[in-house]
Amino acid sequence: MYSIAEKVLDDAAGAGYISGVWLIRPEDEAAIRQVLRVYDLQLQSVPVGSLRDAETKLARLFERLEGSGAAGHQPA
Repeated sequence: MYSIAEKVLDDAAGAGYISGVWLIRPEDEAAIRQVLRVYDLQLQSVPVGSLRDAETKLARLFERLEGSGAAGHQPA
């Protein structure tokens, strides 16, 4: 399931870079919907406080990365 959705997103990104049009083809939507359903179910079981804590930690990480100049760094 995840590898199919990953390929759909990779294909959409590749086409988007070339054409400037970013979209997921209608015939590929089901693969993305499956992953989003799983993600939604996982989020429903997480306490809101945990989500807020994770968001705060993520914001701090981004601040540190921006401060170090590594925010735009892409691994080779």
